[in-house]
Amino acid sequence: MSRVLFILILTLITSSCEHYFYKDKEKVENFENFLKIKLSFEEDFKWNSSFVNGDPISRPVGSWQNLLESKSYCLNYRVPSPSNVGVLQVVRKKEANCPVLPTNNEEMSLQNINDLKVKFTTDHIKGKSIRNAVFGFKLSFEYLKEKRELEFSLINRMRSSEFTQAKMTKYSSSGTYRMNKGLRVTRDLDKKMRSSMWPGDWDLKESNQILFCEKKNKDCKIQGESFCGECLYGWEYVVDYNCSGGGSKVCSPVKCGQKGRPACPRGIAWSGIDARELCFDDSPAGFCESDLRVICAEDGILVCN
Repeated sequence: MSRVLFILILTLITSSCEHYFYKDKEKVENFENFLKIKLSFEEDFKWNSSFVNGDPISRPVGSWQNLLESKSYCLNYRVPSPSNVGVLQVVRKKEANCPVLPTNNEEMSLQNINDLKVKFTTDHIKGKSIRNAVFGFKLSFEYLKEKRELEFSLINRMRSSEFTQAKMTKYSSSGTYRMNKGLRVTRDLDKKMRSSMWPGDWDLKESNQILFCEKKNKDCKIQGESFCGECLYGWEYVVDYNCSGGGSKVCSPVKCGQKGRPACPRGIAWSGIDARELCFDDSPAGFCESDLRVICAEDGILVCN
């Protein structure tokens, strides 16, 4: 009982102190910076034309409304009422669509919002109006009786096809010219990073294991993932099946023909025999150094022994 009482008291203390973690000015500045960071490089925008038009959002009173949706985020707003303050909310999408409102699954929110106006701007770059520039996004609102305005560029929002495309050349400004179709700008944090070191090790003293980067079956179909483009020292064929274009691939160095290493293929289009499976002892599809014998290993490829 005493433990439950302690947890309740701790919860009350924490919730009562939450307001004092940031000053009011810090709260709104943090939210504005957060919004710019999350939306500036987004794409695939959808918006509610009933609200994203530059007019004050005052109805339906007390309701939650989705204002904007991008590839990864949703911008929601609770319209203020006599009993509820206005709230701007950023939610990260976990599915194809924004979650049903209201939702507590938010990345960040800002309360005490009134007289919110949201709209897209054209010909926008760093607050200046420049012809054929990129799209911008503008919010104005009242926060604790202080008027605030936030404006930033949406670099990846596509223009209408009626605009003339300008070919990007050396020293061209990405803000004053529209980018060609397919060209996008992204944050470093959104890049796909490797989860491990480059596959492959040139010093075979460290590892004698054969690393398959593309494994084929007897029907010459690739099993699992093919990642030979990630092999640090390239890749090489090994001998297993008589497939058009070669059999399975492993990360280099293979050092074929040496004792305990894969046999060297006699080309990738073997026509000496009609059988699909080339892995059997003394197979003519591979060769080794003069004093070694070609055998079929447990992993289904020819090796030298």
